[in-house]
Amino acid sequence: MATIMLLSISFVACQGDDKEEDGYKITGQVENGNSNIATVKAIVDGYVLAKTDYSGGGFTIILPVPDKEYLEQINLGETVEACMLDGFYAYNSKNSRLGQLAYAAVPSNKEVDLAVFIYTTKDFEVNGTSDGIDFNVSCKKGWNILYSISYAPDYEIVEFTTQKPSGLRWLFLDDSSSSAPKQTGVFPAAQAVDELRSAIGKLPIENE
Repeated sequence: MATIMLLSISFVACQGDDKEEDGYKITGQVENGNSNIATVKAIVDGYVLAKTDYSGGGFTIILPVPDKEYLEQINLGETVEACMLDGFYAYNSKNSRLGQLAYAAVPSNKEVDLAVFIYTTKDFEVNGTSDGIDFNVSCKKGWNILYSISYAPDYEIVEFTTQKPSGLRWLFLDDSSSSAPKQTGVFPAAQAVDELRSAIGKLPIENE
């Protein structure tokens, strides 16, 4: 049975202007991009939250403040509404999906750090362990990037952190080939989002 222990959850009052009014801008140059990519879409539960053109081997996309329909409730002692992005998906000119664009670091052949994008309606911090996964997370109201840390050979996630790892780069994961993810250990962000959602749902709540 997995050990589930929460060390602390705390909330911080928001200060200053809401920096998300104009959206959260992401620019990526894809290291192993596909010349057939025409469009990049940010997907949430099968819905398109934002989309942009792909050109020159890269893209710039703006994530908006999500509408209510994209938010889900998570219980951290206080109810927090969050939007967990399934990922960025690449499409050709005929609107057929080609694969996913992952923001990841592979510091060794045994470790993979993968970015997960999450919007939250409140500032909060989570530090502790749930369902065998360590949390070292400090989120501000608005869009945040969490990083899942996993290790070979199974690449099971052992940690979520908001501390940015070094060596991050945008990688194309081709839907038609299973070899690239196996070689690098990089897996689709939607898989990490599922594990994040599951682990958060099992957090025992003990507010500071």
